[in-house]
Amino acid sequence: MSSTYLPVTSPSADQSNFPAPVPASVIYFQNKLPKERPEHPDCTRILLIEDDIQDIELIKALLKKAKHFPATLTHVETLEQGLECLKHGNIDIVLCDLFLPDQQGLETFCEIYAQFPEVPIIILSGLTDENLAIEALQEGAQDYLVKGQFDRNLLVRAMRYGIERQRLLLALKRQTEALRASEEQFRTMITRNADGVVIIDHNRVIQFVNPAAESLINCKAEILQGEIWCSSLVVGQTTELDICSSYGKIVIVEIQLVEIQWEGKKAYMASLRDITTRKEIEIAQKQLNDELERRVKERTVELRVANAQLQVLEVKLRQSLVKEKELSKFKSRIISSISHEYRTPLTTIYSSAAILERYCDKIDPTRQVKHCRRIQSMVQHLTGLVDDVLFINKTEFDQLNFQPEPIYLVGFCIKLVDEIKSKTTDKHQILFSHEGDCNEFTSDPKMLRQMLTNLLSNAIKYSPQGGTVELNLKCENNQVILEVTDEGIGIPKQEQGELFNSFSRGSNIGSIGGIGLGLSIVKSYVEHHQGEIVMESEIGVGTRIKVSLPLLR
Repeated sequence: MSSTYLPVTSPSADQSNFPAPVPASVIYFQNKLPKERPEHPDCTRILLIEDDIQDIELIKALLKKAKHFPATLTHVETLEQGLECLKHGNIDIVLCDLFLPDQQGLETFCEIYAQFPEVPIIILSGLTDENLAIEALQEGAQDYLVKGQFDRNLLVRAMRYGIERQRLLLALKRQTEALRASEEQFRTMITRNADGVVIIDHNRVIQFVNPAAESLINCKAEILQGEIWCSSLVVGQTTELDICSSYGKIVIVEIQLVEIQWEGKKAYMASLRDITTRKEIEIAQKQLNDELERRVKERTVELRVANAQLQVLEVKLRQSLVKEKELSKFKSRIISSISHEYRTPLTTIYSSAAILERYCDKIDPTRQVKHCRRIQSMVQHLTGLVDDVLFINKTEFDQLNFQPEPIYLVGFCIKLVDEIKSKTTDKHQILFSHEGDCNEFTSDPKMLRQMLTNLLSNAIKYSPQGGTVELNLKCENNQVILEVTDEGIGIPKQEQGELFNSFSRGSNIGSIGGIGLGLSIVKSYVEHHQGEIVMESEIGVGTRIKVSLPLLR
């Protein structure tokens, strides 16, 4: 059979040679197996496997009318010829009858799909069989068209959708295979890693343990998988863990975390490294240094009296260095927050001391007393900062020494308010009120004092324009309720929860001093007392902080 080139629009005399440019909509029909791709790269290449001449002519007629769907159509009558045609390639989509001279039923489609799964297939059937159509689609067919029940638009749309769906499916398959290969390569790499590797999901559940980690932790992977990871999940943070090995020796492991994707989900990869030898060297070096220091001190007894102050400072420094590793994280946070806060008091102390030293005999006693009080005030301020830092330090390392005793709350609060009033300017009015019987309250008075002092000091400090600061005490329903209210600058709503963390401050504080420990100390006391704390604040209106504590503890 010969091939014919049929343009949808009226062709010119020389169009049979495919001159450039090619018409926008063309249909190229042939009844032989294609040896090479036609000269029209934008045409959709269709293979029609059909033995009914009427159905063949119908398909050709429909495609000829599809002006916006340029295509080439190759027609064969048997399954064997169709498979041979597909082996040559250059086929974009197959239109296939299920009942051919050499094959019958759904097996016709299955045989084509088994050999050429990458080519989209649309079934043309004379049977209106819904179950057969569903089964064909489940097996991989792109569409099921019943002869005599589709027009040109439905046929073209089915082919376009089928080609696009197949393209997306193939792209998805390639991406899935690439991802699987990448994950396998990653799994192989961490399995062979000399360092221990543990994969933890976002719920802290261990998902994978490599052989090196098994050896370090002294536990099989199948036992560890599914257990909860007990260490920190802070990315970039380095932590250390002591592990008892199978031979009874304590192994020190350094742990570092990075965020990864594991089986398509967010996870964490913990890298474990044995640093026992390094630690032993550090300890041995320290012991050697201590021994050398002892010998030097024995040989320089005559210098001790002259250098007594220097030795005291050296001893304190060595004690600080011993604890440096344990407090490294805390120190790095406190240095940046507190350094600026210390400068102003120290400058004030220095200037007042210098004036007293240089002009003591020239200034009157009233000004001398003024400078002495400035020094005392700044020393008290610095002492308060130190107390706050020490409290947070003990909280961080669970070293709080809670010593409860019966407290008469009304008198306790009255005395504390009077002390704060004596240190406050006239632009602030501090009021105290109480309700109920609070005679049975038991707590640590030092911690309670620090908690209330911080709340009242914050209320005063963050009310720079002055106003009323109220402390209200209620005892009801076996609870002690302490409320501190001010008329200050308020706290942005989105920041209120963060201010209970150490070194956190509001974004609207301006030049008001502080290091952000006050509310953190309050929260630590309340949690230690098994109580609750609630904050209500509005910008420019003020803040109310409510602390609820159990009456009996």
